[in-house]
Amino acid sequence: MLDSFNDILILGQVYFKTYIEGISSDFSELEWERISGIFAEGLASIFSYINSYHSKNASKFILKICGNESAVVKQALQIILKSIQKSVMKLLSDTQNDVNLKEVVPLLSVIKTLYGLFTKDFNEDLYKWFKQLCNQQVFQNTSISKSFISLCLTLGHQYSNILTFLKEIAFDLHFHLDDIDPDERVRGSPKYDIITPEVSRTVMPNLISNLDQLLEEIEYTLNYMKANAVLPTEFLLLNSIDISIQNMEQGVSTRLADVILVFNEIVQTSVPPDNTCSIIFKAITRFYRILCTLTNYYLLRHTKLKITELHSTFEKLIKLTHTKLTPYVYGFITLSKNDV
Repeated sequence: MLDSFNDILILGQVYFKTYIEGISSDFSELEWERISGIFAEGLASIFSYINSYHSKNASKFILKICGNESAVVKQALQIILKSIQKSVMKLLSDTQNDVNLKEVVPLLSVIKTLYGLFTKDFNEDLYKWFKQLCNQQVFQNTSISKSFISLCLTLGHQYSNILTFLKEIAFDLHFHLDDIDPDERVRGSPKYDIITPEVSRTVMPNLISNLDQLLEEIEYTLNYMKANAVLPTEFLLLNSIDISIQNMEQGVSTRLADVILVFNEIVQTSVPPDNTCSIIFKAITRFYRILCTLTNYYLLRHTKLKITELHSTFEKLIKLTHTKLTPYVYGFITLSKNDV
């Protein structure tokens, strides 16, 4: 495997250097246009291979291919990302050659792989850059649009404003796919030019998948809170842990309230009666299950510590569920059954 990795190091360096430098004395412009896509696909495959079989040596790999082995990992990562960004912008600016736009997809795949390997070394500037592109770009090819949106959603998960982004995406999908009530017109204007009616049909499952990921993170925090609630009092350092738990309670309720606002758009959207409806129902069911768990948690806390007051954010969460989600879920279920 060591020889295999050394071969991949050399191959990765050659592919990256050749692709980034592009047109040289060895290629005419026409020849390069014909083969550049092959190099982009090859680069994506090499990074995918590193991720699957040599993830522990990923740092060594990017230090080698960036051309500056004396750099630290974060510097090497930035060199690679900046180079790919320049290539993406070059492809987007070539308005006379739409065929080469498909070349963007493997480049986005490289960034997504790098994010999975070096999540903590990514900065918010790249996320903002992709959001700006989603705001400005329109593509005829839905797979390109979907790749941009998917990467942007992936990059956004480490930042606190991800739910704001999800809500904006949900509204745009609602706007383009229309309301479940044919007599109701969606008010407002879409924010992201990249989302069109054709793109909306393919993006909805991706949006639900990202929501489901957030719900999983909330469940993880809630399980920790529940475990703490059943511990004997003598094992708790009340002052320090109580403050931490209160912060978690507020964070969980606030995040669930934001999730409701995303679901509010989704369940009012006219989606085809296919697998999309099914994954929406599963995600909403998971939300209600988490809400029940959170309620049981407060009952546990009340029984154990005789707490008589609920956190204000929890009360707001319950009210928001009643006004912004449950009535619309009933409507969504009814209309979905009628469409089957």
